[in-house]
Amino acid sequence: MVKKAKSYDEWLEEYLTEKKGRGLSPKSIKGESFSVSKYLKFLNNAPMDKASYYSYLNSLDVSPVSKQHYARDLRCFLYWCQENEYIPKFKVSLPKAQEPIPKIISEEDVNSLLFKMKDSFSEDRMYTVICLIFATGLRCRSIVNIKVSDVDFENKTICVRETKSKKVIILPMTDSLYKILHKYTEAYELGEWLFPTDDGRQMRSEALQLAYKRYARQRNVPYGIHSLRHYYATEAIRHGMTPFALQRILGHSSIDVTMKYVNLVNGDLQNEMEKINILWRLL
Repeated sequence: MVKKAKSYDEWLEEYLTEKKGRGLSPKSIKGESFSVSKYLKFLNNAPMDKASYYSYLNSLDVSPVSKQHYARDLRCFLYWCQENEYIPKFKVSLPKAQEPIPKIISEEDVNSLLFKMKDSFSEDRMYTVICLIFATGLRCRSIVNIKVSDVDFENKTICVRETKSKKVIILPMTDSLYKILHKYTEAYELGEWLFPTDDGRQMRSEALQLAYKRYARQRNVPYGIHSLRHYYATEAIRHGMTPFALQRILGHSSIDVTMKYVNLVNGDLQNEMEKINILWRLL
């Protein structure tokens, strides 16, 4: 049974309010709001059903990956509408799309990023952030939410409270990261946040990405800050970390996401296969 209809905009407002109450990040809510709003504009009050869903997807002039992203947001909204009996039930399938291969930063560019050009707070802050990503693979959103009190030098751990999975992660510090963080925190009066703005406020993810972009441009490094996370993941696999351990560190909800880094390490896979080359006797 379908309930008495409200306006589509009211459905969306109710849906987003529920998402906020469940703790979805502002960035995710903004993204879902954008995706669904585009669909509602396309509908122009026409029936919200299976036919209109596929008609909308076919109208999108975007890449297959982007189309799948829009569809994933829409699927959540459409199933929510079905659960609330606003529309009849129907299966919402996602269009297929090949996952893009992550861009892996080169060793030369890694060395360039780990070279400090001057002594200043902004330089030391970004250098320390880069070292932290190379040592843990953390996302920008997690990094800007780390407080000084989250760094436990006695037990050599970092408490990461802001994660995509909404789960608190306790990460151990390597000896190298311990020394770098200890030197950084001793050199500056940071206040509450480990990586604050120049005037001591909490830094936003967008500001951190912009600061990295300037830092990288000065060193002619063309890779974005998220590529450092990809580098950490591939290096972890290359040096023997299990996919399940890497999944916990990176905070992936599914092992399938982590496995894409395993597939990237083709050279190592070739070496492993040579160890069990049963056909050697034919050569």
